[in-house]
Amino acid sequence: MKKISTILVLCLVALTTIVGCKVEDSDYNVAKPMERACNIFAHWQYAYANTQMRFANVAFNFNTWLTADTDTRDSIQKLYFNGMTIRDNGNGTWTMLSGNTERCVINTQNQPLDVLGARWEVTERERAGNYVPNLFTNHWFPIKMEDFSTKTAVVSCVEVGKWSVNINAEQFEETTIGGPTPYLSVELSTPDHTVIRDLRDGGYTITGSGKFSFVGYPYEDASSDIVPSSSLFFNIDEPLYCDGRDVWNGGKLKIEVSRQLENGTKQMECVGAEFLPQNNPYLVRLNYNGNVADWRYDDGSALIVRNK
Repeated sequence: MKKISTILVLCLVALTTIVGCKVEDSDYNVAKPMERACNIFAHWQYAYANTQMRFANVAFNFNTWLTADTDTRDSIQKLYFNGMTIRDNGNGTWTMLSGNTERCVINTQNQPLDVLGARWEVTERERAGNYVPNLFTNHWFPIKMEDFSTKTAVVSCVEVGKWSVNINAEQFEETTIGGPTPYLSVELSTPDHTVIRDLRDGGYTITGSGKFSFVGYPYEDASSDIVPSSSLFFNIDEPLYCDGRDVWNGGKLKIEVSRQLENGTKQMECVGAEFLPQNNPYLVRLNYNGNVADWRYDDGSALIVRNK
């Protein structure tokens, strides 16, 4: 128990430097656990945005290109797939190429993504740099990312203006070592039933749940040679409304993080997150172990502890 307490203290001290939150509360000790909450939330934010951009958004971008008039396809390709070549493999299957390297393969089954019942498979061969989320966490957090090669996402039109996104859904309960390996089961919908062109534009809601596996973070213990894996599970309690560019303007979710300790026991933490309905600044209200704080999650500039 003493060793575990020491580890947690070390993590909190490290987070003081990494997160860069400016605490606006006289009691610094109260703010420390909320910095921990910021770290857990930021890992969810990065993992979800990264997965969404590299799978679902590839499908929506490609559907925009596929359904466009011939004379506008070149401009759309430069906008979404700049520097890539689109190859028609026949039978509704397409390949994105960078030079001679396959980046991803899309099987449309010869149906546009806005047709009810359409079921697309997006298989990533190698990462496409265009689809790394533009979040401050990408620079502030040394998140260990694995190569997602051969991972396949299924994007389906389940209703007019609504799409399901599933990644490894049939193995959702399986914990994979060496992540973050995504397990995703979410639905994206537009209030006006329009077809999503680009997830960075916003104007849609997200419901569902998922899980990501990490090595170390947000639990890494620098004093130990053993870097355990950890799992981050999330469930959306109230639909998240995306306001564009990886920010939200409403909705609630719960984030649970767990890891297996050396003594065989499991360490669990839970963070509640509520996106406040205002667009400047972008704030999320975090609830962690009875403490509540508002955090400007789009740039990590402010942490305001609300109660003790």
